[in-house]
Amino acid sequence: MDECLGRRIVVALRDKGHDVDWVRESKGGAADEDLLAWSVRDRRVLLTADFDYGDLIFGQGKSAYAVVILRLSEFQGSWAEVAIAVVDRLEAMQSKLIGNLTVLGPSRIKTRALP
Repeated sequence: MDECLGRRIVVALRDKGHDVDWVRESKGGAADEDLLAWSVRDRRVLLTADFDYGDLIFGQGKSAYAVVILRLSEFQGSWAEVAIAVVDRLEAMQSKLIGNLTVLGPSRIKTRALP
């Protein structure tokens, strides 16, 4: 999970049994290109709120395993409620994340196959 996302989402995912490696804890300050390479190497879904990943992948040809861009501003409620809603949406989409760049909001999903 990218460092631009907060601790509440990390905790909510971990509470549901997901193996979350949060950049703030393990790779603080890492470049986006390095995070993409790391997620490919370790076959991990990269969660972020940073739309720059779309340009890195589709504009610059960087490899990716699975990237989910969360549109946090579209979720309603307190940060705790947002974290729960994000986890629920991720779990509902889990089987469709691999091999795609997915933009995920509370009610809409946009998916594009990775090159």
